[in-house]
Amino acid sequence: VPAQHFDAALLSMVLRALRSKDQRRSMLRRAAKSVRPGGLVVVVERTPLESMTDTRFEDGFWTKIRLRPGRLLKSLRGTQ
Repeated sequence: VPAQHFDAALLSMVLRALRSKDQRRSMLRRAAKSVRPGGLVVVVERTPLESMTDTRFEDGFWTKIRLRPGRLLKSLRGTQ
């Protein structure tokens, strides 16, 4: 996948298929690298993302992969 090529990346029920938290974090990095600056990465999962990656939204991981946790959107149902 070309770096910074897309306006958005969608990971829908993808992270749950990966066995380890390291693999999930790697997938998030790859998705973040594929979008242009200011692009959007959308993650759709039933399990809270923080527990799937062992990464709190305040951690530097998100800014290192060019994602801003302040733009986190939650669905209307199924959130805590």
